[in-house]
Formats: sequence, structure tokens, C-alpha cells
Amino acid sequence: MTFKETEFPDVIEKLKEISDDFGDESPTKILLDMVYSLMKKIPLYPGIVNMCMDKIKENGENLEKDDIVIVYDNGRIIKGVVEECNSDFLKLKDVSIMEKKQSIDLNRKDLKRILKFNREILKRLWPTLVFEE
Repeated sequence: MTFKETEFPDVIEKLKEISDDFGDESPTKILLDMVYSLMKKIPLYPGIVNMCMDKIKENGENLEKDDIVIVYDNGRIIKGVVEECNSDFLKLKDVSIMEKKQSIDLNRKDLKRILKFNREILKRLWPTLVFEE
């Protein structure tokens, strides 16, 4: 049985669907999109996908226009596409900024959508597969 014939590629596809639906702009989402793209290009060679995954992240020394980057700046995670850069300056487009805070108060009436991640889904769907740790 080849890797493509197993159900594992479907797991990656489902993760991508959920991430796309959520509109996530995190570094994890970018990596997931790249892995998904690699799996679609070479579905019979998971070892090559794995080798490529080891090299997906690079330091940001040699940036070029249209590179996708993640910048860590004063507690913020900034995702963007390089529009211009030199040794002193970096201009990004299509920017998303994530900030970490201790807490935040939100008015539920103002929220468009809330997604909940169910940590107990295995217990609910397959309780016989849940073992004590």
C-alpha cells in the first residue's frame, strides 16, 4: 500500500479545509498550505515531501519581492508578502498581524463568527478508543 492509498493524506486535506474555513493567517497555516501543495504535486513520495518540509523555513537574510514572510516584532506576529526590501527597510503587502494578550473582553453581538475546537471529539465519537493516561 502506498502513502497515497492510506487515509493520512485525507487528514492533511481536512486540516487545510478547516484552516481555510477559519481564515487563519498564522505561520502554521502557511506551512500547512505548503505541505498540502507539495503532497498534491508528488503524492506518491511522502519522503520527498518530508525532506522539503525540513527546508521550507529559511532565515530572512535573502529576501526577494513576493516572498512570504513571518516577522516577530515586539510580541506581534506579522505575516506578509515582500513588496520592497533592502538592508535597512522592509515593506510588506497583504499584511496580517496577530498579537498575544493576557485577556480580552468582546461583545458577542459584534462578532461575526465564533469557531470552537472540541478537545473531547474522540471521546464523543469513539469513546471505546479513549484510554486512561
